[in-house]
Amino acid sequence: MHGFDPFRLSRTNPVHQFDVFISFTRADPAGSAVVRFIKGSLESAGLRVFWDEDIEEFDGITQDLVDALASTKVLLAYFSEQFPTRYACQWELTAALIAARRHGNPADRVLVVNPEGPLKDSHLKPIELADARFFAGPVTQDTIGTLVDRVVKKVRAADCSLGTPRAPADPAVMPARILRPRRFIGRYPDMWDVHSGLHASDFPAVRLPESRPAVMIQGIAGQGKTSLAEQYAYLYRDAFPGGVFWLEPFGALPSHTNHESVLSRYHAALRDVADSSHGLRAQGVDPTRLGKMIADHLTGRRERVLWVIDDVPAGIPPDVLDQLLIPSPVVRTILTGRGGAPGWDVRSVRLQGLSHTDGRLLFATGREPASDAERAAVDDFVRRCDGHPMAIRGAANAARNRPDLITSQKFIDHLDRTSPSVIRAIRDDLENISALARRILRVAAVLAPVPFPATLAGRILGCAEGPAQERLGSAADELAASSFLSVIDGGWQVHRLVTEAVGADESITSVAAPAVLAFLGGSAEGNLVQHAETLGRNEAVAASHRVSLLRLAGTFYERQGNLVAAAEVFGELLAVDDAVIDLLTAARAEIGCGHYDKAVDHARHAAANTDDHQVKYRAKLLAARALDARGDYREADREFWDHHGRQPPVWMSDEERLWTTLAISVRQRQRGRPKDAVASLQSAVTELRAAPPGPLRDDIEPSVKLELARVLQLTGKARQARVLAREVADGYTEAGMPRHGRRLEALVIQAEATLTLDFTELGADPESWRHSATGLGELKTHYAKLLGPENPLTLEIWVKADRALLALGQPEAALAALAATDDEIARRLGANHLLRLRARHGMALAHGQLREFHRQAAMLEDLLPQQIDTLGSHHPETVETQLDLGIALVMGDCGQRKRAVDLVDAAAKTLRSVLGPNVDLSAKATTAQWVLRLPHWMVGSYLVFERILGTKKEN
Repeated sequence: MHGFDPFRLSRTNPVHQFDVFISFTRADPAGSAVVRFIKGSLESAGLRVFWDEDIEEFDGITQDLVDALASTKVLLAYFSEQFPTRYACQWELTAALIAARRHGNPADRVLVVNPEGPLKDSHLKPIELADARFFAGPVTQDTIGTLVDRVVKKVRAADCSLGTPRAPADPAVMPARILRPRRFIGRYPDMWDVHSGLHASDFPAVRLPESRPAVMIQGIAGQGKTSLAEQYAYLYRDAFPGGVFWLEPFGALPSHTNHESVLSRYHAALRDVADSSHGLRAQGVDPTRLGKMIADHLTGRRERVLWVIDDVPAGIPPDVLDQLLIPSPVVRTILTGRGGAPGWDVRSVRLQGLSHTDGRLLFATGREPASDAERAAVDDFVRRCDGHPMAIRGAANAARNRPDLITSQKFIDHLDRTSPSVIRAIRDDLENISALARRILRVAAVLAPVPFPATLAGRILGCAEGPAQERLGSAADELAASSFLSVIDGGWQVHRLVTEAVGADESITSVAAPAVLAFLGGSAEGNLVQHAETLGRNEAVAASHRVSLLRLAGTFYERQGNLVAAAEVFGELLAVDDAVIDLLTAARAEIGCGHYDKAVDHARHAAANTDDHQVKYRAKLLAARALDARGDYREADREFWDHHGRQPPVWMSDEERLWTTLAISVRQRQRGRPKDAVASLQSAVTELRAAPPGPLRDDIEPSVKLELARVLQLTGKARQARVLAREVADGYTEAGMPRHGRRLEALVIQAEATLTLDFTELGADPESWRHSATGLGELKTHYAKLLGPENPLTLEIWVKADRALLALGQPEAALAALAATDDEIARRLGANHLLRLRARHGMALAHGQLREFHRQAAMLEDLLPQQIDTLGSHHPETVETQLDLGIALVMGDCGQRKRAVDLVDAAAKTLRSVLGPNVDLSAKATTAQWVLRLPHWMVGSYLVFERILGTKKEN
């Protein structure tokens, strides 16, 4: 449930249960250990601490959470930069602030730990928390004592729980619209911005305040400006003991550009407020004196007042807006309107569409999505309508009133066909704009819904210089005044509902593509990539231009490591023109994101459509790589490896030679010969490190390092593997590309290397096992969201994450997870896929850790011939199964001791030959040889069991 009113916290009259309520977002995984450390330290100091560690992003605000917050004395917020992004954190902080205000200074009850440090506090909101500076900087062993002491003092000074009732603001000084029930969802960060703007003058140490204690809430029609002002006034009404005064909307005046009409209407409203609420005789008072009269009255009462002026028309100049403000130090003013006034010294809070979280919650007020598929459809609709509240609410209500939408698929189909309901209203508003302004909007309609340079619009419209450029700027100002256009980071942005309402124009579409290509000059960055892609997907654009635009976009995505986007763009490109070069590029991207079947098809198509032997070699190599990746080793050998040398051809450039060396090394590892790849990979890394900055260093070096890390791990050098993987991951993090595909690969390898390292090293820290297993679990979730649950790369991560549970001594959990993954692999990839063999081997190991040796032996007996047929008898995975089978036969006393000894001896010999003696598998085989020669009564002992199976236990 998400509908708990934050204001109700102060009406619960709770029993005191906790001293500290910790608010923290799991979107900040690096902070989890720190918060756990803080919690433990506070509890060691004798404080009772509440922390809901399991709440997820979309989890609701439950009654238990409300009761816990109401029954605590202080809230401690671990306010990282990710904190404000979580709905529950937003609610908790807002509810605590509102309740704390009734007990005095909110900063005495709402305590903020800013892990970003004292020099980085712009994310702290509202302004009281930024001013309090309760604790800034990393929490360490050296600083935890200071933090705990400060919290203890605040707890001891608090005489009651947050939810203990206090006298609320007098409802008699609140307009009815503030107190009436409403359905308002989220927007807590926007309310924090409003609150901070209104009270900036109270906290000059935080930031220089605007010259007036006022805020303008801006946004296009229907975005929720008025609703936000109402909700803020309702929630924060205790901050305004002098009352809230609401002046009715002025935007509905017949002439929005008649400033005198606005002032006349405003003065009439002022007189009504003065007479009805303050007992002032305002009738007949000169308009120029009316504001001063009310200001003197309010100042004399010395109680802070909130003044709301709703729906201020766009285009009013600053000198007229000044006359709307009451010149009293106790008055704080909120104005709402579609457009602000450039140069007016009042803080602006511009409302964007609802976030996907808030949008989903708003939709649920009309029709609750009943499944993940329905929730995804709602999320997609929220994205399509840019989070417009009216569109979301209308779609939800329409779905609620459709009894025929009884199945999820019918609901999803209906929602996919639903158009935003605000289009007609926007079209009506567009009737009065100038022709050039309309053409600007139609430029935006053919581009992506992200900011575009004004100079680009000038090129498309032929207004790049001189008087035409000035007219273009004036037309943009006209659009900005009506909130149809926003200036963001020097570019222009138009709401996607506006572009949908204005529609496309073929005459603009025909010139936009060549203008964008000329503007880009052969490469694309940032938002320009999205514009290139959007035009490239437009069938009204000439085919030659579409090809060029899509190549630019796909190349950019590939360089950024977003291979899913790259493969999608190249797929679109191939539908326009299947040139050989584009087939090869598409296949390369498809291999990187697990679309192996498509990669095989495209590479084979390229090979069949060229007579150039070098291009044919490249195409067949790509096909072989894709076949290897999906486990078709024999077909890859027949198609390429059996017919070509094991070294790159001499005609290749240095760059292509290194990529081919990498491909050969990957094949050697996949075939179970990692030792054969070490020398060539180490040589390649040395060469790359000596190369100057450029494609060799940026693109190839990370991939070669990751493959070297894999083979080092397999050959007993897990520590070196972990160092290399961390080096790659850190490089992408420092470059600002935390979602790069190779960084994710590096994190997987680093976690695996840590687990392997801890199998063989003495004195290993169990915390590293837990950290690695947790990391793999998080990557398991991430890959499923990024690539989809059916993708082979996703399923590969699932197998690794599930098997990691065995290293933690959790065989029951591992068995359950692997069984589910095994079913998924069989359904998605087939019963004999290599990943399924690895999953079933993990299940057999789990049975062994559970001492279910007969079940383990039965699974391994079934698995071994499949691996021999698929991988060969000397592949390490096959030999490991052979080794484990021998162990299971003896541990289970299956009456096959001689066969078991033969299996183990043969496995040990092969492993030492293929991998070397200093790897965990070889060590395990040596131990097994020793154990199998012990007297029978000793084999089942606990110590022997631990030594041979490598079972690990949580400390």
